[in-house]
Amino acid sequence: MKALQFRDAVSLVSLAQPTPKRGEALIKIIRSGVCNTDLEVAKGYIGFSGVLGHEFVGLVVEFHDDSYNPNNIKVGDRVVGEINAACEASEHCLPACKLPRSHCPHRTVLGILGRDGCFAEYLTLPVCNLHPVPPVVTDTEACFVEPLAAASRILEQVGFTGDVNVAVLGDGKLGMLIAEVLALQPSKLTLFGKHMEKMNRLSAKVERVVVNDIDLAEYYKSFDVVVDATGNENGFTFAVRLVKPLGKIILKTTCHASDPAFDASLLVIDEIVVIGSRCGPFKTALEFLEKKLINVTKYLTHEIGIDDGLRALEVARSNKCIKCHIIF
Repeated sequence: MKALQFRDAVSLVSLAQPTPKRGEALIKIIRSGVCNTDLEVAKGYIGFSGVLGHEFVGLVVEFHDDSYNPNNIKVGDRVVGEINAACEASEHCLPACKLPRSHCPHRTVLGILGRDGCFAEYLTLPVCNLHPVPPVVTDTEACFVEPLAAASRILEQVGFTGDVNVAVLGDGKLGMLIAEVLALQPSKLTLFGKHMEKMNRLSAKVERVVVNDIDLAEYYKSFDVVVDATGNENGFTFAVRLVKPLGKIILKTTCHASDPAFDASLLVIDEIVVIGSRCGPFKTALEFLEKKLINVTKYLTHEIGIDDGLRALEVARSNKCIKCHIIF
């Protein structure tokens, strides 16, 4: 099978079709989404080696009958999959471990940690990770479920009432989806980005600020909650400047960065709460799509076949691309 594999560099290779282990399903990929995390992994972030990619929609080819199957998955189903494969699907389960799947100490993570990803014609994933895609949700929409779920994770971590002033930093792939999710909440929302043509895809409810155009000092210490989805190491510093004393900063950025000295004094002095935020609820994301509450297709700017997969990664790095899908 064709796959985009990272070993010191990314290359298009031919690999053997994987064989599902007990508890796993074999999935034929329909399309995969390129995420900023994939681009960072390809720079050496987290030290991964293998097939890249973790956003997908595909068809179930086979799985073992005795697999744990909480979502009643069937062969032939169109599915999306949670990326963290927990120890409950392996032989290393800790009886005392009560952590959720995404924080299992023995987990593998699709295309990121110890498990080949979805930039390939086939992959294997525990059956319990799979969610059926409703018929009204298209393949294109379904391929956005993983990042939309990550955006929705914030709703589980922070309450958004009408008197909460929220800022999202970053108009990239994830930042825009976070803004879409938070725009459904009663809070006042401001998106800080570099490209007004991208931010104009959002509803009129969202205030948009181009960071290169104005003096941002007027916004300092103005927000109860600041979400950093910039994808770069400077986003956190900007977030600290924007958040009010006693406010919250939610970190969505994962990047391969240098290790500059960090001054934590402002966090202490202003008693700022910092919350890491990663994977989120697939059922919430699927509900948003099934009910047509969020239009994700307007963010798909490029579709490229797996035979030209290396170009897909280059396109995804460009400022002109919001979201690129690899088609199989």
